[in-house]
Amino acid sequence: MRMYIICMKYWPRIQCANIWVSQPFMDLHLTPIVLCKAVNTLGHFMGDIAFTDDIRPAAGIRGYAFRLPDGSGLAPVWTTEPDVENGLRKCPVLAVKFGQPFEFYDFLGNPRSAGSDEAGKPCDYRPDLWPLMLFKQ
Repeated sequence: MRMYIICMKYWPRIQCANIWVSQPFMDLHLTPIVLCKAVNTLGHFMGDIAFTDDIRPAAGIRGYAFRLPDGSGLAPVWTTEPDVENGLRKCPVLAVKFGQPFEFYDFLGNPRSAGSDEAGKPCDYRPDLWPLMLFKQ
């Protein structure tokens, strides 16, 4: 799935990516694998975007910042640790402080909560950084 995000960074030089020929997209019961939903999530969130910057807050954590047509932003951020992806190690924790409202989603499009203080401003957020997390302003 990160391959699609990387291709979006380099748009329009890369105009097509097809991963469906290199790995199966259904299991033995002919049920689509999670990747199918993840690609659908990217299509809904990242349909018309413009790359703005690389995000590298620490070793093993990477992301890209994109601008949406309405002027808001979207930042897919992920861990590059193979042991985390293979379930051999706990996810790293990313400490983030926001001065404005943000929405958080996992790679399946499920909203995640950041919490807020008594004034309604987002608190520090410390998400487990799964293989992919979307931050949307």
